[in-house]
Amino acid sequence: MLRVIMTTMTFSLLSACTAQQFVYAPEQFVTIEDVEMAPDGSTIFFSYRQQKRVAKLGVYLTETGDIFPMDLPNNISWKSPSISSDSRYLAIATYCWEDCPSLTSGHQIALLDLQQEDVNYRFLTTDQQSDLEKSVYFNPRFLPSGNVLLFQEDIYSKDGKKFPIGRRINKFDISKTAPEPKIEIKDEEQSFYSFEMHAAKSEDEIIISYIPLIDGPFTKLKKKNSILQNASSFVVYAHINNGKGSYEPFEKDQKSSLSNLDATESGEIFFVSTDTAVSDYDYELFTLMNGKHRQLTTEMNYIKDISISANGSKLALNGTNDIMIYDVATGTLSPTNIRHRIEAGIKAETQ
Repeated sequence: MLRVIMTTMTFSLLSACTAQQFVYAPEQFVTIEDVEMAPDGSTIFFSYRQQKRVAKLGVYLTETGDIFPMDLPNNISWKSPSISSDSRYLAIATYCWEDCPSLTSGHQIALLDLQQEDVNYRFLTTDQQSDLEKSVYFNPRFLPSGNVLLFQEDIYSKDGKKFPIGRRINKFDISKTAPEPKIEIKDEEQSFYSFEMHAAKSEDEIIISYIPLIDGPFTKLKKKNSILQNASSFVVYAHINNGKGSYEPFEKDQKSSLSNLDATESGEIFFVSTDTAVSDYDYELFTLMNGKHRQLTTEMNYIKDISISANGSKLALNGTNDIMIYDVATGTLSPTNIRHRIEAGIKAETQ
């Protein structure tokens, strides 16, 4: 079992995961789905999956290169880890479809307390739904304070329609004894086809990207700002704490499309360009300051996901083949071989 003691600066592993063994099927392989860098850059949390199996969580220590699976129930999928600024809590998006703990079926949000000696978690949402609607919770993101968690919610009718009838960003104060989610942004006018919450720039301002659906405030914003017109997914600053949200155009260089944005404590933004029309920009890493971008990688890495340490010193990059670490000061891109090591460990256990 993985046993972890947390401080605000570092992680200490007391023993390896000897109780939990990887289960290997010869026709399956491992894919890395999400990465989350600890505030001090010492640790990477990641979700990984063997094809056709549930997603699991792993831990990688950047200084030693040690890698451990987290001892969590195997019938639940664990994805999209987000760590609090004090490194105490890890928020997770879960999915369970059979033999689920009470009130936890479907897509929920769970919270792991990393200061506990053994892996300890609780669910923040439940599958209690109305007779007409059901909710899907996903994409948790901590605000800089570390006590407040945001997560997305898609609301579906139970009449079989595939498109959500509503979208929300919920706010959850984990410092309260009996906290309840509070709606912070609600898409009452169905103005977008999809949207994704990326990073918190401050306690009341987050970065989101969206694809417009019908003529509404989002498409009107597009018409007002020529910088955003050439992108298929538009990026804005969303001000929370007012129910519906208010939005400001996100200033950027016109040459690149933005995805997978993350921000440091000082407000510097890192992103992946998805401009497939320009090969040099195709899924590479960039930084953005004062509306101007600077390219950081050029090696055809096809980066799918990024996470930066709060101090801005390191980034975890989920690339085509594996997780890489980018050192901002030196510009060095280092492999971790996490995926290959997991695959080798799984195979070794079955031989």
